[in-house]
Amino acid sequence: MGYVLALGALVSSACGASTEDTGKPSDAQAFPAAFAKRVCASVARCCAHQSYDVDLAQCEKGLEADLARELAEYDGLRVSFDPAAAEACIADYANAACLEGPTEGYNVKRNCNLMFRGLVEPGGDCRKTDECRVEGGRSAQCADDVCALGSEPPAGAEEGAACGGTCKNERSDRSACVSASALFEDPAPDPSLPPCFTSDGLHCSGSAGARTCQPLVAEGGSCAGSSQGCKPGTFCDPETRVCEAQTDSGQCDSERDACASSSVCDLEAGRCVVVGSSNGEGCDENGDCRSGYCNPSSVCQEPLDASSCSSVELN
Repeated sequence: MGYVLALGALVSSACGASTEDTGKPSDAQAFPAAFAKRVCASVARCCAHQSYDVDLAQCEKGLEADLARELAEYDGLRVSFDPAAAEACIADYANAACLEGPTEGYNVKRNCNLMFRGLVEPGGDCRKTDECRVEGGRSAQCADDVCALGSEPPAGAEEGAACGGTCKNERSDRSACVSASALFEDPAPDPSLPPCFTSDGLHCSGSAGARTCQPLVAEGGSCAGSSQGCKPGTFCDPETRVCEAQTDSGQCDSERDACASSSVCDLEAGRCVVVGSSNGEGCDENGDCRSGYCNPSSVCQEPLDASSCSSVELN
């Protein structure tokens, strides 16, 4: 079971390590034990559901030791520890091991990466990037033993403003634009102009050199100005250039966006076919899930195997 942690740093001055009965860490030194306790319990729950045994004592001892060794590489760095982010990190990994409820896809390491905050101001001396303080959502790095801020994240255009393209990532995560897919020849992105964010309900529409941010288009509306501009649950038909409702049983030909999230395009049949719920969605039995496994919380997820349950380790 690959648990990949990219954690910032361990505060060498942390003292009085303890954990509450809930397994939450009260400081940096307590984190490895709290993490191992919660994650191993979650793994054991799904393993038992599939008739696999987990040695909890061995699991906790191994995970705690692996994580402590990984974090010890950052002893002495100038960082602060955020207990709330650490608790959220543990909850995310425990939930990923055996999903406790229907959930959308998420970055399981997001909160783990927020556990430790750099304390060195831009221009200050540093040993590692983890020590550099991040400002205004900008990245920071330790270059030539000095902390330096990365470039400004792209600003999002407002409705009616000139724009250079459409981004499908959240506006709050503007370190890079994740371009929305184009179904036909949209104008090439213009990096000199700010993009529109679909998370704001906007898309960049119009002809090259004269595009503006416009609201996403509802079913039946024209998407001729941008193939990326249809509201969720609809898609831009490349022939008619009209936003059509997605379907779980209609024709799709080579146009896979025509299919709803509950289905995929069978290219041979040329139709959308329901294949079961995606991971993180609710289920009643294994046959309801694309993965073939409905976990003990009635949520679809990837099934565990004997090797995952006999050896839980950080990769």
